[in-house]
Amino acid sequence: MLSRLRPAVSHLLRTHQRFADLSVEKIISIAGIARSTFYAYFDDKGDLLRSLATDAADAVVAAVEPWTGLPDDAGRDELRAALRVLAEAYREHSATMSAMAEMAALDGEVAASYRQFMSRGGAKVEAHVRSGYAAGTIRQEIDPAITVDWLVTMLERGLYHHLRSADEENFERNVDVVTDIVWQTLYTGVPGRRRD
Repeated sequence: MLSRLRPAVSHLLRTHQRFADLSVEKIISIAGIARSTFYAYFDDKGDLLRSLATDAADAVVAAVEPWTGLPDDAGRDELRAALRVLAEAYREHSATMSAMAEMAALDGEVAASYRQFMSRGGAKVEAHVRSGYAAGTIRQEIDPAITVDWLVTMLERGLYHHLRSADEENFERNVDVVTDIVWQTLYTGVPGRRRD
């Protein structure tokens, strides 16, 4: 069922329609399925979105790992390459992720799913920061808990607002900016970090 609904929803979202404005009728019409079939699988369009978002959220969370798995002496260029993987994963799934962010304000169950996605990605960043802080490979002047909270929130909002529709030049410029922010926040001046 998802194999027929996913391209229909993606098509509608790519034509700059908001998920909140899509009707079940419009979605099933594009997908070529009966209303009764849709409701045999899903309670409503929020339920459909949660199902569609599982793969997208998994891909975005997995894309955090190149950053959080960097060696302790990684330089800025390696950080940029890792953050570009995250940005590219978000861009690839931006229609679904944007729909989740949008619907989280309107649907409590979608909001819970979105918070769970954010917490999975945030846990990877937190483990990286806490481990690096304890090992001295992350700036000792920061407060790890508050810094992680800010970084995760900033990255989520920044990906949503700046990268989902950026052309290639703006995409690369945004990756440069987020790299500078993360580098300055966590790694600048740490002994043993490679200078790129």
